Amino acid sequence: MPAFVIANIAVHDPENYEEYRRDSPPLTAEFGGRYLVKGGETVSLEGDWRPNRFVLIEFADLEQARRWYTSDRYAPLRGVRQRTADTQLLLADGFAEPH
Repeated sequence: MPAFVIANIAVHDPENYEEYRRDSPPLTAEFGGRYLVKGGETVSLEGDWRPNRFVLIEFADLEQARRWYTSDRYAPLRGVRQRTADTQLLLADGFAEPH
């Protein structure tokens, strides 16, 4: 069952965040991650949620997403993101019911 990493990122140090923007996508792909949404405009249809930079990454399953997030190779990039942006990050199971 696919799993999704869902992020709301508010970058406060854009110059140093650039390292994360550059190096994270290829590493994510090595773990089978696929960006479905990466920034862009968001429109709140209900409620008061106003994400800054919304990101949605699909992985094959929860275990693969966890391997990416906890990997030694991602750790330095995670540190860059945490120093240069305020992030809310979720990991969620996902499935679609047949129509």
